[in-house]
Amino acid sequence: HARRAAQTESIELHPAVLAWIQGEADAKPYAARAYGRRLKTMLRQLRKELDAPDLIVVLTVNPHFERGKNPYVETIIEQQKLLARTDPRLAYVDATSAGTADQFHFDSAGIKLVGEMIARAALAIARDEPSPAFQCFEGHNVANMLPYGAGQDTLHTDNQCR
Repeated sequence: HARRAAQTESIELHPAVLAWIQGEADAKPYAARAYGRRLKTMLRQLRKELDAPDLIVVLTVNPHFERGKNPYVETIIEQQKLLARTDPRLAYVDATSAGTADQFHFDSAGIKLVGEMIARAALAIARDEPSPAFQCFEGHNVANMLPYGAGQDTLHTDNQCR
């Protein structure tokens, strides 16, 4: 609908970034194992349908879902990390440091933090800095990623993201 509405105003939309904060609903025994395959297929179809093969995708999930007692959340996280290792236009953001309001949702400070990390990860990919096969961001601010920079966080460019 948005594309059609924009076209009526002679505006052409070019999606650049998708922030994907999801996975908790798939944190079930029957769904978790297929999550990575299904997400990869969905992203491939989305890039095709949007005619955006270079669409940047930043993945994360609330690791505190169900107060950390759901063992399948870790499966979702590992599959998101695996996708980040295999797609140079994709990053995984570790949201462990984000606060939560309840067993399902980030609190306002937490969602702000996650949004900032997603923005920094997307900018890093867009700027091709760095350009590792695997990108994982964690912490509060990724130093030197934005013009205002200055942070205490870590950019992992290998398989060390926790």
